[in-house]
Amino acid sequence: MPPIVRGYILANNHSSPLIKFMKRESNKPQNRKSNSNIGTGLSIGIAIGTAIGVSTDNIGLWLPVGIAIGLGIGSASARRKKRDELNREE
Repeated sequence: MPPIVRGYILANNHSSPLIKFMKRESNKPQNRKSNSNIGTGLSIGIAIGTAIGVSTDNIGLWLPVGIAIGLGIGSASARRKKRDELNREE
């Protein structure tokens, strides 16, 4: 059976530089903690923006405002966690 790299089946066993790069990148540990903070903030912002938009009958305005606020909250939370982790290591 041909080798599989990130969901792609290779037709031959010749390794191109791109395939070597993909294999090397896939072995790196991924930091998903900061992404989950941003995702949580985004979902909270969407919920708040939708609620305000429905109540004021202007969802076109408040949904993007809620998304922006949620991304700001998520980004600030991710930075704060990273800063706290660095302070704990010192």
